[in-house]
Amino acid sequence: MTRRIRLLAVILAMLFALNTTTALAAPSDPHTITVTAEHGTPSAGNPLSAAAGERVDFIGVTADDGYVYKSSMVTGLAATDESAYLLVSAYPDFAMHIDEMPDSDVTVHVVFVEGVTLTFVANGGTTGSLWRDTQMYEKGSTVTFAIFEDLISPPEGKEYDGVTVNNVRRGPTDEVTLSEDATVVYQWKNPGEDTAPKCAIHFVLNGGTAGPRWEGDLEVGNGAGTAYLVRDDYDVTPPAAGKIFAGLTVGSTLYAPGQSIPVAGVEEISPVFTWEDDPSLTYVIATFDPNGGTPGTGW
Repeated sequence: MTRRIRLLAVILAMLFALNTTTALAAPSDPHTITVTAEHGTPSAGNPLSAAAGERVDFIGVTADDGYVYKSSMVTGLAATDESAYLLVSAYPDFAMHIDEMPDSDVTVHVVFVEGVTLTFVANGGTTGSLWRDTQMYEKGSTVTFAIFEDLISPPEGKEYDGVTVNNVRRGPTDEVTLSEDATVVYQWKNPGEDTAPKCAIHFVLNGGTAGPRWEGDLEVGNGAGTAYLVRDDYDVTPPAAGKIFAGLTVGSTLYAPGQSIPVAGVEEISPVFTWEDDPSLTYVIATFDPNGGTPGTGW
């Protein structure tokens, strides 16, 4: 009798352990992954579903034509658990995967914005693994065009000398605001060579007379943010007594002494010396009486 009781106890314990193991191993109910997008289209199968602990290999969103990835917001995953998911943004589109699905629903919201397309020309440089012939960027964003080995390297015996953006010269550290599609051509120079872009200034004296200290035409740098400062000590004599220097006129704009003429990206300007009446002079109007005489032709 005692052996039967013991055997029954062992059988009951085994059944209890089996039921407990089965309950622990049962998969959880699947949760949904809902993807929404601004100016983009989620991949097929949205919303997706996955059980807690499963890996979700691909969640993709395709940008609308002319748009580029800007940002994304994921809810339902622990913000501090960076190992739980991986964002993979490949411009202009978006993709991500989840290493381990949480025991909750997940939402993904992706934002795309209007973009511009840059076409890159190596111009003799050696391109690396990160080089792309074309690349989309956010419209209105500001970039600089640095170089590094995995992107592009100079031709042998040359140094990096900036780029041209739609034929406008930009220095190696210039910031460029992207407002339209553009072609970017990398520029190279000999070591130590001065190839900084210049603006040629051709002065128009407008009746003035140059003195012995007059420097004449000149060149100034025309990189981003550069300008030519108008002076008040040019060695140029006004065209007539009672006239003084008022400034330099470019187009329809008068730049007085102390003001700056913008020359960034400008290859050539022709400032005109502009004269005005000397306000320090006082003029007296005299009225003559012939007192019976007869005025002549010069009266």
